[in-house]
Amino acid sequence: MNQVKQGLLRVMDVEVISAVRRDGHISLRDKNKKVIQQTGTILLATGFKSSMPGKDWLTPVIQ
Repeated sequence: MNQVKQGLLRVMDVEVISAVRRDGHISLRDKNKKVIQQTGTILLATGFKSSMPGKDWLTPVIQ
């Protein structure tokens, strides 16, 4: 969080459709081919859902 506050790290929750590397920079694009971010280094995480896993079967068990 300190790096985010200092502007050294940017955290985004977006859907990246494509990435193009050119002249040492990486351009991330969305489904409309709009540039989301242009940078030299990226870290992507996929598949995150902000919900309880197994909710359908776990809720009745908890109750």
